[in-house]
Amino acid sequence: MKNHQISGRSRKYWLVGVIGSAVLFMFSCERIIDTPKDKLPAELQFEFSLQEYSLTEDKQGASNFSIDRGQLVLENIEFDGRRQQAAQSIYFISDFPDPLSIDLVPQGYQADFHFEIPQGIYDMIEMTFHLGADQHASLVMEGQFRRGNLEPVAVRFEYTYREQIRVRATPGDNQDNIIFSKEEPSTANVELNTGSLLRLVNFGMLVQAEVIEVDGQDVIFIDGSTNTGLFNSISARLNNAFTLVIE
Repeated sequence: MKNHQISGRSRKYWLVGVIGSAVLFMFSCERIIDTPKDKLPAELQFEFSLQEYSLTEDKQGASNFSIDRGQLVLENIEFDGRRQQAAQSIYFISDFPDPLSIDLVPQGYQADFHFEIPQGIYDMIEMTFHLGADQHASLVMEGQFRRGNLEPVAVRFEYTYREQIRVRATPGDNQDNIIFSKEEPSTANVELNTGSLLRLVNFGMLVQAEVIEVDGQDVIFIDGSTNTGLFNSISARLNNAFTLVIE
């Protein structure tokens, strides 16, 4: 898999505060002009990861299917939250100058962008991830399938359709609410739950899968036109495959 660099930061977004009536503000993620220090927004960083997946056919481990890396392309992120203070709702959408290619690995990938969020205690936060862009697959996953004593075969899943995935955030550290403070940056941990995503995949489907040659290598290639049974079983669960924990 090629290495892709994050192409830029979120430059600006819209903030909607609902207190009786809707008030619309626009400000830069880089700088707040003429804002008192005690009212500066809190910083929200992002870390993306993939849950390493392994499926073994028997106790001896004669056959094994695994996924250990991937790539996610983000066009934008929507933030929708509700603060306890005066029942205030906060909404904005990022303004990335270019789609972001994010490596998905088990140890996590620190994204090169952040949001500035109004401080306070939040009862609810949801984010919508806009996946995919022109000439970019929304999601790629890679691994291998080994059957018995045979040589392992590479596995590559590509989801090339644009998609919007809405995820409800949960607080970390056994807290009841999510708290943003200017004193310390928070982190949004976004994880691809491969166990959920691949729940409908079994060894029978992999044994019968078509193997094609990609760049001189045998690959179980899974997309909308090759191994469509596997593709449909995986993509049908995409909406439930991401978790979001804010710490």
